[in-house]
Formats: sequence, structure tokens, C-alpha cells
Amino acid sequence: MLLFIPLLPREILTSCLWFTTPFWDIPLWGRFLLGGLCCVISFQSINLQIWSLLDKIVSFLSGHGAKTKTVYGVTAITAFATFWLLRCRNYTLGDSVSIVQYLTWDVHVNNFYVTYDEIWTHFVHSLAYKFLHVLFDWSVDKAYALVSSLCGIAALMIIIRFWRNNTREFSKQTAGISFCLSMGATQLFFGYLENYSIVVSIILLYILLAQLTLENRLHPAWPALALSTGICFHVLAGWLLPSLLYLWFAGIRLKSTRQNIKDLILITLAIVAPIGSTFIFFFFIGVSPTEIKNTHLWALKFIFLLDESYGGFQYKMFSLSHLGAVINQVMISGLPGVLTIFVLFLKRKRIGIEDKFLQFLIVSVFFLQIFAATWNPDLGAYKDWDLFAVTGIGYTILGSYLFIKNLNNDEVRRWGLVIAAISFTLSGSWVVGNSLAADLHDITYDTTISHNKSHQHLGGMFAEQQKYREATRHYKEAVRIDPKDSISYANLGQTLRMEGKRNEAIENFQKYLTLEPEGEAAELVRQIMENMQKEEREKT
Repeated sequence: MLLFIPLLPREILTSCLWFTTPFWDIPLWGRFLLGGLCCVISFQSINLQIWSLLDKIVSFLSGHGAKTKTVYGVTAITAFATFWLLRCRNYTLGDSVSIVQYLTWDVHVNNFYVTYDEIWTHFVHSLAYKFLHVLFDWSVDKAYALVSSLCGIAALMIIIRFWRNNTREFSKQTAGISFCLSMGATQLFFGYLENYSIVVSIILLYILLAQLTLENRLHPAWPALALSTGICFHVLAGWLLPSLLYLWFAGIRLKSTRQNIKDLILITLAIVAPIGSTFIFFFFIGVSPTEIKNTHLWALKFIFLLDESYGGFQYKMFSLSHLGAVINQVMISGLPGVLTIFVLFLKRKRIGIEDKFLQFLIVSVFFLQIFAATWNPDLGAYKDWDLFAVTGIGYTILGSYLFIKNLNNDEVRRWGLVIAAISFTLSGSWVVGNSLAADLHDITYDTTISHNKSHQHLGGMFAEQQKYREATRHYKEAVRIDPKDSISYANLGQTLRMEGKRNEAIENFQKYLTLEPEGEAAELVRQIMENMQKEEREKT
């Protein structure tokens, strides 16, 4: 796959195998090197040495006391540095450019930007941008990158805790952690400019709490609270509600009727409390509940309800294009899960489903897959990969759990390293490629343009309202972002003139004429400057 898939015609790759996109930019020598590495680590002696080193690392992390807390702190700092340095700059993924425009505009006009599809996610990013813009003059994409990287640290700690809870064998812990870290969905934590990083980290927490609940170590209200919070950050978490119902149902036989009713009431309260308080909070700060009618959820954008007259229509429900998109979405976000399940199939392992947590995972993945298979990707299957990334996460956790529960230590060592190497090659290539997107991809959108345009429009709006000080601030921001933005220099000169700052106004008018000596507004600007000079002479 490493060697030959990138050699296929781009038309075939783009339409049928777009999950291989990360391999396209790897040179032939690089593909041979990575392919050789995957072969070398399959040799038993080398495999054992690598596992011995990994086991020592995991054993060290799994200790207790102040020293371990220090190690976790160093791990968190290292992870954050990695997420930040390799942050995504490929803004063709998701709806990045629109987010920059809308959030920049609304934060400066209304103090925040929200939609009921992902209301708390937008609000948190609005606050982050507002705070960081004032302190460090950061733009929206950097604010998103910071939140995304912090979510990555939270996700990493949850993943480590999850696998420590599942097995005491360090080799199996290492395999589980490696599979989760090598899934393509981790791209969401590399400074990703979209609205899924927070909800994905909350869903990972929900899965951990669900397992602890099934082990009778937590009340089911706790995972209910986590899931309800996730829904407040993004409604796609609602597709896991059937799995929450399973949690309650799984404990029915172990408790009395009275206790079961009490648990159901507490679970219901845990679900209603975050959602109800969210509506109340946003109502009091000026967001009408009727805004929910403008959401994707209200529009019911299911593929089987749409036809070709819909602007974002991609394919029919039962078509090869749709099937291919679903497969590619799972492969790019959850390759380790697919590979682990494939290995279990090859070894013809008989898998029992008596395990309640396994049943919980199956229910979760089933409903997440229904979502991924029925919801229309308005931006196209590839650009909207992040919307369905949670399905790949479900497959990865399900496949990894089956893998470590049904294989012995030797089998985990033999197959685990190869699976992790292949998965890291795909996800690593994608992360690095997206972090260098400004150099590698001609089609990459420049968010500088989005920021610049937003401040242009804001300056114009405040100028029309005769709020010249505010208008000046935004025009200055526009030319700071793009020093070649000639029209903003002209507008800045005019607002400074209205503020009575004659010298600064003339300076910016001259910058406009330097950039656009024959521009559409050149004659008008010259006339304004002549009038200003005439007024100055009359005063003298």
C-alpha cells in the first residue's frame, strides 16, 4: 500500500481511495524506508527489544506517587508542544474559513458567536479568541489551535487511564495506547480549526466513565452527566444516548425495582441539567431558543431525505459513491480499529459477547455508524471527515479492546507493533502534511484573507455608525494582517481624518497611493488630501 497506492492515477485516488491522501506527498524513497521499517520490526528479536523498551516506559508511567505526577506533567508538556508545533494549517479541511469569518465578526460585534448545533464549543472559542486577541493579538485560528492542543492533552490522559483500567499487562497497555494515539482522528488535537476537538475529548471521558460504571465503581449518573455535557458542546454526541440507556438496562438485574427507578431519575436529571441550564444561560445573554430552527439538526440533513436540488447534496443513499465514502471515512479516522479486527478475523478467534463493556461498545459503534451512514456531508466526504471522526474512534476502541482481550501477550507483541507502525505511518503522514500545508498544497486556503476581510467589514460597519474610533481599530488590524491591503489604508485614512488625526490620515492616504497610484479610489484620495491641505492653509 505504501509503495504502490500513490502511483495510481489521482482521479482514482481522489474518488475511491482518498483515505490514502497522507501518502501522496511522501517521496518514493520515503515510502521504501517506511515499508522497510514495517518489515524490520516484524522480526522477533527486534520486536522483543522494542517491546522491552515500551514496557519500561509504560511501567514507569503506571507507577504511583509524586515522581509519577512529575512524569505525567512532563508528558503533558511534551504532548502540548507536539500538538502545537505540528498544528494543522491545511484549511481546506472542515469549514475553517467560514468559522474564521463568522467568529471574528460576531465576537467584535456581539461579543460572542454561537449556533445551537455546537453552542458551547463556539462560545468557548469566542472567549478564547477575545481573551487571546486582547493579550497577544492572536487571530481566530491560533485561538482554536490552543483549545485543540489542550483537548489533546486531556484526551491523552483519558486514553492512558482507560488502558490502565483494562489490563495490568504493560504490553497490552502499550498496544492499546498506541492504537488510540495512531488513529487519524488524533488530527483533531493538532491545532485543528473546527468544532470537534472538545466534544471528542468529552466522548472519550464518557467511554471511560461508562466502563467504570459497568464495573460498579461509579453511579450511571456520572457518564450521563458527561454525555449530556458533550451534547451541549456538539449535538452529534446525542447519537450515543442509546448506549447510555444500555448502561442503565445492564444494571437492572443487579438492583431492586426501587433502586432502578431511583437510578433512572438521577440519570434523567443528569441529562436534563446541563442541557436545560444551557438554554437558560444563553437565553439570558440574548440567544433566542428559536435559533435552534437554524441548525443542521432542525433541517434534518439525512441523505435519504435530500435530493439533487439541495445545494450540499453529495450522493444517493444506496450508491457506490456513498459506500466508498463511508469506508474511506472509517479508514482515515480509525485505521487501527479496522486492522485489529482484521487480525482477529485472520486468526479465526472466537469472540464471546458476554462482556457488558463489549456490548456497550458495540451499541455505541452501531449508532455512530448509523449517523455516519445517513447524515449528509455538505462539504463532501473528505472535507467533512471530522464530522464523522467519532465513528473511527469508536471502531478503534472496539477493535483494540477485542484485540487485547482475545490475544495472549506474545500475539499482542507480534501483531501490535506492526499495526501501530502502519497506523502511525498514515496518521503521522497526515499530521505532518497538514502542518506543512502552506508549502505542500496549492489549494490550501489562507486564513489571513478571512481575518483581513472580517476586519474590513467591521471597519465599514462602525464607520457607517459614525463610531470612528472602533472603525479605525479594525482598519488598522486589517492592514496589520495584510500590509498590501490598499483599500483599508484609504478607509483608515478617512476614519483618522474624521477623528481629527490629520497627519496619520495623510500618511495612510499616501500608503494607498503608493500601492494603487491608478486605483479606483486614487482620484478621490488625492482630492481629499488637497482639501485637507487647503483647510490647513486657511487655518494658518
